[in-house]
Amino acid sequence: MVGGHGVRLSERSCVRSAELFLALEADAGARGERSAGEVLIASAVERSDLAAAFPWLLKTELCARFDDEREIVCASRRTMFDDLIIDEHREERPDAETASELLAAAAAARFDEVFAPDQGAARLIERLAFAATALPEEGWPDVSRDGLAARLPVVCRGLTSFAELRRCDWGRALGRELDQRRRGLLDEEVPDRIAVPSGSRVAVDYGQAAAPSGAPILAASIQELFGLQSAPKIARGRVSVAVHLLAPNGRPVQVTTDLDSFWRRTYPEVRKELRARYPKHAWPEDPMNAAPTARPKRRKSRR
Repeated sequence: MVGGHGVRLSERSCVRSAELFLALEADAGARGERSAGEVLIASAVERSDLAAAFPWLLKTELCARFDDEREIVCASRRTMFDDLIIDEHREERPDAETASELLAAAAAARFDEVFAPDQGAARLIERLAFAATALPEEGWPDVSRDGLAARLPVVCRGLTSFAELRRCDWGRALGRELDQRRRGLLDEEVPDRIAVPSGSRVAVDYGQAAAPSGAPILAASIQELFGLQSAPKIARGRVSVAVHLLAPNGRPVQVTTDLDSFWRRTYPEVRKELRARYPKHAWPEDPMNAAPTARPKRRKSRR
């Protein structure tokens, strides 16, 4: 009914198939959210009757909404009598501005479901989060959960669905917020990769759970790090990277920010064990003066 109250026709009513009817006599029904009154006497009416008698209460409007089940912004053209929907026809597409606003609002409520940065964007977010902690004086973009969600009105421009939003290039969106100076500073002081003695450029892990100390991680095989005396420092020298020295099986045999101590005190014992387990790799007695390599070298056989 107009006003939102539910009704049902009495089985005694002569009106059974009319699209619209006037309730001439009805009881209120039980109280409750889903209660419905029973119409005892009804009179069928045509839509044209409403238009003739109450033209000011009839209106047609374009309505846009977010469909939670289909995860898309959709539009429909409704004919209303006061607040009662008489009919509704789906339109192909709502206007772009309305669609963006509705999508952004829906995405903010379900952010964890729709935030799907690719690997490059995820790494940029981790680097910016680290930069904000290690170099706070530079005023980095806010990449906290709330900060990222606050960008949805901009990110959702031109989009109408969660599927499109999940494919959004968050890396590009965040990159636009960095001027040339801060972009250069990020690359220099919070590098995505660090060169190691073997010549490889190894990715740095800035994930929040990367290390118990909170330091970024540089993981490389022991052979690639021969000759590296100290752990690399980043963020204007404020932070030492936690070096994960990897055995040939890819597992760390040591995690340290004090490489000098590792080479002098720990490496001789590690060498004995790994030399027996991985004879195809070179395990020099003096790692500081050995040639680093990214590939295993066979040990020279003795004749």
